[in-house]
Amino acid sequence: LLADSRLSVSARCLAGGQHMLLGGDFYDVVEAADGWVHALIGDVCGRGPAEAALGVCLRVAWRTLVLAGRPAEEILFTLSQLLEHERQDDTMFATLCMLSVTPDRATGWVRMAGHLPPLLVDRAGVRELPTLSAAPLGLSEVRGWPGTQVPLAGSWSILLFTDGLIEGRIGQGSERLGSEGLMELIRNALGSPSSSHASPRAASLIDEQVLDQVIDRVRELNGRDLDDDLAILS
Repeated sequence: LLADSRLSVSARCLAGGQHMLLGGDFYDVVEAADGWVHALIGDVCGRGPAEAALGVCLRVAWRTLVLAGRPAEEILFTLSQLLEHERQDDTMFATLCMLSVTPDRATGWVRMAGHLPPLLVDRAGVRELPTLSAAPLGLSEVRGWPGTQVPLAGSWSILLFTDGLIEGRIGQGSERLGSEGLMELIRNALGSPSSSHASPRAASLIDEQVLDQVIDRVRELNGRDLDDDLAILS
């Protein structure tokens, strides 16, 4: 739900493993009536119909709470409660990253719930955003998910992703791609002559073409389809 013409959204969400049709990763983007834009990416632990159903519940609840204008801390607390009520067993939990961007698009707030830090892509390059760590949703003793303020200047993209994107292997050994490897793949995709972002003016923007290049390269390095679900949102 995005009306601001200054912003664009690109995303991919793929179930992991061969012949898997349902995954527990989810994402959403909502522009609120006050001009704030909120983005979400999450990962329900495990794979299959139960995890996929729980992911749908969490995404719809998140969208409802954002449209209702509820504060971010209250939204995450409510989602954690919902997860505890809707999950099939007490071992199910979800990691989540929520990004909120001010109406002037000059500042972002990032809140983490056991998730991977997002990446900022701008004229300075590709780097991991500083965040405050907090526990995943579904742990009843956790009741706070503090935010980290992030300055945004000029042209920028923020990349949110789930761990399925970076846990693929590199070559024949046990080494994984990791966040550093992902950042290098993004730099290569943005600088590729085949990319529409080869010009300096557009060098900080990530679209679906870049996402596809990155995912294809991740699969190639892994040597086969990825085992885990993945979601990526820019």
